[in-house]
Amino acid sequence: MNLGKPILEELFNKQIRFKIPVFQRHYVWNEQDQLRPLWEDFINKYNERVNNQKIHPHYTGSIVLFHENTTTSTLSTYSVIDGQQRLTTFQLFITAFREVCRKHLENESLIKELDKFLFNEQSFGDKDYEKQKFKLEPTKFNKDIFNTIVANTYEKVDELLVKPILSEYGIGTRHTGRLLKIAIEF
Repeated sequence: MNLGKPILEELFNKQIRFKIPVFQRHYVWNEQDQLRPLWEDFINKYNERVNNQKIHPHYTGSIVLFHENTTTSTLSTYSVIDGQQRLTTFQLFITAFREVCRKHLENESLIKELDKFLFNEQSFGDKDYEKQKFKLEPTKFNKDIFNTIVANTYEKVDELLVKPILSEYGIGTRHTGRLLKIAIEF
């Protein structure tokens, strides 16, 4: 078991898999209680750097991992015992940042760098790449939606996930643009 104060770059900037075990709860973080305070922490850290103030690392909370001994995986695989909500949120924030960069900067090299934090590289002869592609593997309950969000552009996620829900509830596409603008500004 690994107990520590991880640096996000060290967690995600390597060929690795984090699996959320079935006994862990589904992803439940919400805007008011967790996402907004975390985002405000990020903004404060950014402002510290911009203003050349003394920089203290962001405390991510503890991450407890159990290294799995597997013969079927070519990557180091860890079960996430504690910290699954944070790891999932960090992956979603990186994905959102990638899509903001795609839309506003159109910088493919930056997008590829951000993808390195989300996806493992395919190794020669790796037959299980599709299973090991994502650095984070959520529970079955969240896996399909998570993978769709991380693997696709913002426009594709809108097409695959958002528009069908809006349509199902009778909200036409005339509202979609406004909702997407609100989501991007968040």
